[in-house]
Amino acid sequence: MVKRVRSLLSLDFYRLLRTPIFYFMLLVSAAVPTLILLSGNFENAWEVVSQTASPFAASGGGYASISMIFIFAGILLSFFISHDFKSGFVKNIFTVHAKKQDYAVSKTVIGVFSSACMIVMYLIGTVVTGLITGKSFEVSIIGLLCCVLSKLALSVGFSALFTMINVFFRRQFGFGIAGAFVFGTGMLVMTAAAGLAGTAMEPLLQIFLYGSAVTANLSANVLDVFTSLVCSLAWAGVYTGVSNFILKHRDIA
Repeated sequence: MVKRVRSLLSLDFYRLLRTPIFYFMLLVSAAVPTLILLSGNFENAWEVVSQTASPFAASGGGYASISMIFIFAGILLSFFISHDFKSGFVKNIFTVHAKKQDYAVSKTVIGVFSSACMIVMYLIGTVVTGLITGKSFEVSIIGLLCCVLSKLALSVGFSALFTMINVFFRRQFGFGIAGAFVFGTGMLVMTAAAGLAGTAMEPLLQIFLYGSAVTANLSANVLDVFTSLVCSLAWAGVYTGVSNFILKHRDIA
């Protein structure tokens, strides 16, 4: 399996690094914190990276944070996967790579790599704009590092989710984009949190469904990073399994 996935990854990385939309998303990732800092009332530049506490408890910031890269990664995967099916290129892929799960794994890795690149660009945009506008950079270095690592860990689950969505919709590019916005903003999770608040399910949700995401803030610690990684890998396994099922039971044409 490792050999098959490595071969497919080589192909996907070759295509990704020659795809203009990838570099466009990197520029967008750098521009977003610039726009937020210039248009918002922020004293500290790191406020556009994340909040200092759970968004359920903190005011300000909202979705104006580095979590926006999940949406950008989802849009990129929508372009990538829909092109495979619309062009018929996916048939060539499955001719060489007999295992359908290789496709889902490879696209998830591409999503994580793209997310990592976007995170770097987002941080660069934050630092450059913060310096130009004279913002404060006072922050807990450990908290900032753990926040960024938690976001990177969460990108595994998000990338697997967006891969599953786009594999399901295939050529319906618009639905893939819509899925990136709906799930990337966490609207469904927030709805579940509100609906199940105070129930017996809430403690489980705090950790497994949305707790791992909301603890990825500037107050994060090593345990939060570990929690985010475990939850993200668990969800990635579920989403990859569903993607594999879809690819096996639906015509790829």
